[in-house]
Amino acid sequence: MKTETKILKIDLSNGTSEVVVNLDLSLEEKLGGFGSAISAHERNLYSNPDLVDAFDERNNLRFDIGFTTGSRLMTSRRTTVSGLSPLKTCKKGNNGVMYSSASGDLGVAIRRVGLDGIEIVGKSSSPMYLVVDGENVQLFDASAFEGKSTHKKILMLAEKCPDAAYATVGLAAENGVRFAGIAFSTYDQIKNGTRNMRFAGRGGFGAVLADKGILGVVVRGGNDNVDLGNVKDWNVEVASGSKTRKYRELGTFFSNIESADGLKVGIHDNFSVGRDERTSRLHRRSLLEQGCSVVDKGCLGCGVKCWKEIRKGSEILGKIDYEPGSLLGPNIGIYDIEEVMKLIEMVDGYGMDSMSTGVCLGFEMQRTGKFGDFGFAKKLIRQIAHGHHPLKDGVFRVAGNDPSAMHVKGIEFAAYIGNLNPGYAFAIGGGHMTMDTYNGWCFQDANGRATNSVDEWVENIIRGPQIILYDMNGICKFAKVNFDQVAELVRRVYGDSVNADELRDVSKLVNYRVMLLDKSRGFCSEDEVLPLSCHRDMGFVIPHFNTLEFFDAVKKGVYARYDSMERDYRARELI
Repeated sequence: MKTETKILKIDLSNGTSEVVVNLDLSLEEKLGGFGSAISAHERNLYSNPDLVDAFDERNNLRFDIGFTTGSRLMTSRRTTVSGLSPLKTCKKGNNGVMYSSASGDLGVAIRRVGLDGIEIVGKSSSPMYLVVDGENVQLFDASAFEGKSTHKKILMLAEKCPDAAYATVGLAAENGVRFAGIAFSTYDQIKNGTRNMRFAGRGGFGAVLADKGILGVVVRGGNDNVDLGNVKDWNVEVASGSKTRKYRELGTFFSNIESADGLKVGIHDNFSVGRDERTSRLHRRSLLEQGCSVVDKGCLGCGVKCWKEIRKGSEILGKIDYEPGSLLGPNIGIYDIEEVMKLIEMVDGYGMDSMSTGVCLGFEMQRTGKFGDFGFAKKLIRQIAHGHHPLKDGVFRVAGNDPSAMHVKGIEFAAYIGNLNPGYAFAIGGGHMTMDTYNGWCFQDANGRATNSVDEWVENIIRGPQIILYDMNGICKFAKVNFDQVAELVRRVYGDSVNADELRDVSKLVNYRVMLLDKSRGFCSEDEVLPLSCHRDMGFVIPHFNTLEFFDAVKKGVYARYDSMERDYRARELI
């Protein structure tokens, strides 16, 4: 049975490191990932009440893995990166707590060296790359890495430190772009030479890592793992069951963009249009007719194969997912697959979050009347990545709460219409990532499910943070492992008897603790708003309901529930 967690703490300011063993673990700390990180952020932020800037050397950047990460359970390869985000910002200008999760090789490597996480504080006086070899930590000069793409940096690290896992930042992070992410190496990239990386993109943690003077992270050695017992039947279900079928067959891009087309809830022209006939050019059937092929790929050992690699002839155009393809395509008026893939390659190479980039481009191309101008889009991406455009700081710092600035709390929208999702305003992170209030929940189908009443949406928003469980336990959301199964895995690893409701409750508790931390940094109800354009009727198939009056009523109901939750948490001494 697992009885402890081990966190490697590295202080770059004095060059020291130590492994901290935690024995008295709460349920969220046992689950790991962001559940482990939140306790560390509380300790750091409450002991430093003046810490409000993500670029302060006291900001503790965490790399945490879930309790299943590195196991034989299919898709359990997740790593969560967290801390104060340079992008998430209240009207007072202070930063808030956020996280971003990704698959790739790094999480498994952290498990192999016997760790549950890595915490980095302080700053190096010169650019370095970090090598974690078991509990041994070394820093090496990274001046030769400066200016290189994320992919090139990973290849350089692989040459210097073979048989390891790698994480790097790109030029955008070096130039302080507030939505620069962290690229994680993959087996496909290292062994097959592709550019198929995974990204902890949301929130700008690549900029934080670069600000600390670290351009790359290497983790190697070790042979530890976590034993979940017999998971063969679960793996068969993940690899061939109905829950993952759409990801296996279509991937996120084709399944989402084609279904959104039918409901008129796609992302076009900076979220201003729900449907455009030109989108059909990007449908799978149309791409095949254009001479493209779609190759199924995925994380090492995963049978879902949700990555869809686009090829034209012998040329590999790259990997496409829904958010990059939609936000760097129809959202900016681009419907040529080769142009879309070129923009994705640029953004990945510079190490910028594709969602934030697409929203920033959409805002500027709407403002300048440049929708569909591929050359303008490329130039703007280069300007942002080199730090030569104000949008390097995100759309909030350029446009505030302009109706066409598609963000909440400084975090640009993912590729989902805010008009159908009041929950976006209350999410602790980027919309769909931390608030499980997707469009499907607000569509009244033939069976009468979902009435889109105020009470229903209050309940939906209170329920929504349960999605955070997957950013604690280390299992990909696409696996669709249910909460009862997660409870069984907790029993196998820790010997604890928990149930699905307790897991839902702990997810909500973690969410609320982040809200309290943000409140201590100056976040308030004025920050929990949607862009005004999200309250207009755009002619969706789903009937319009999210008026400003409706949202205000929902907000009042959500706050009443929050007050009740806080009284309960304090009575149980959970906060």
